Amino acid sequence: MRRERSPATVMVLVAVALLAGCAGSVATGTPGATGGGWPPVPATAGPTPTSPPASAPTTPEPTATLLPTPSPAVTLAPTPVPTPSPTPAAARWVPAGNMNLARSYFAAVALADGTVLVVGHDNTCTPGGANEDSVEAELYDPADGPWSSTSPLNAPRDGFAAVRLRDGRVLVTGGYTGVTATAGVLAYSSARVYDPKTGTWSKPGLMHVARYQPSASVLADGRVLVAGGVYADENSFDTRASAELFDPKTGKWSVTGAMKTARSAAPAVTLQDGRVLVVGGVDSDGKPLRSAEAFDPGTGRWSSTGSLATARAGFTLTLLPDGTALVVGGDPGGSWANEKPLASAERFDPSTGKWSPAAAMGTPRTLHVAALLGDGRVLVAGGNDRALEAAGTSEDGFPPPTASAEIYDPVNDSWTPTTPMASPRAAAAAVTLTDGSVLVTGGYGSWGPLSTPYCPDELATAERYVPGGE
Repeated sequence: MRRERSPATVMVLVAVALLAGCAGSVATGTPGATGGGWPPVPATAGPTPTSPPASAPTTPEPTATLLPTPSPAVTLAPTPVPTPSPTPAAARWVPAGNMNLARSYFAAVALADGTVLVVGHDNTCTPGGANEDSVEAELYDPADGPWSSTSPLNAPRDGFAAVRLRDGRVLVTGGYTGVTATAGVLAYSSARVYDPKTGTWSKPGLMHVARYQPSASVLADGRVLVAGGVYADENSFDTRASAELFDPKTGKWSVTGAMKTARSAAPAVTLQDGRVLVVGGVDSDGKPLRSAEAFDPGTGRWSSTGSLATARAGFTLTLLPDGTALVVGGDPGGSWANEKPLASAERFDPSTGKWSPAAAMGTPRTLHVAALLGDGRVLVAGGNDRALEAAGTSEDGFPPPTASAEIYDPVNDSWTPTTPMASPRAAAAAVTLTDGSVLVTGGYGSWGPLSTPYCPDELATAERYVPGGE
């Protein structure tokens, strides 16, 4: 006999079935932002949720509207205003007082204390010979006052060589006398030594050969090489190749090897390897030379070091910081009254023993000055920039020298014009001072008519070149 379920029991069973159906439709994740399809990606690992029955409609979720997140306030820093770099000071020439004596073709030697010794005075007028006032010597002091006199030489002397010794004294050697009544001009074999500490001159031994316009350079060991020059006595007059050495410790001279070529008025410089380079000059006939040679103090011998591309006299020779040597300008030859100045330059490399062309100057010049600046460049200033015959007729006189100046850069092999001097001058002297400026003093500035004695106007003025930011 079947038992009948009561109405209460049926209600309980229906309720249990409804609860079970609801439990199967609960999601364990969060729907997508757009209310996308199921199943959503679970937040944690677990069983895959049961899909709703096909007959159960899916209720779409409302679309979320994303509001932009406000950016934080940005404070803009003010744009920095660049500080202008100071404009480099331009190069300039400043007055350096007047010497006590107007002079040209003389010697200027920088002393160890920063002062400059000036001595000598050429007589460029007929009949020639050393001026009586060539004995006068004076000092330039950049700090305490421009110029002051010091002890004079014992006798007129011109065409000598002057170098500063390692101990600070100055050797003046050779040269020629004033015109004598019986023999004209004579060459000196004597020398004098100036001591800056006492302001006096002393007499060392005599050279073995009297000579004027010799080459001279100080060796690494302190001795002085003197070579070539012109010998002149009552009976003869000729250019020599002989050479000798002065020892400052003993005050005596010793003979050394002779040059391969007799020459005078040839510039010389001591190279970084200790040898002495002698370049160009003139022969016994007064013609400029192309040849160059080097003296080796270790052997006492000379060796050829090639030749210049152009024979020249009246040029400058400067040792550069890289060990090479620079030849600038000059006169290729001809009459002294028919100079044709050169703009060309040449450079000697001791490592190869060869010469090579360097950049040409902007202005041709001879009897100019050259000085090495503190940054390794070379200042060249003044000189004759035109042939002396260019003035025309004999009554017009000679053209004046130039006041122009330019700078040679050995790194770039280039020339740059710089501020001109206040006064045109040739046959002046230049010395680099301890503060890096360059003293240029004396020389001649202009010529009178071509009538006896047609002497140039010599200068006592001096000026100082202060390098700038060229």
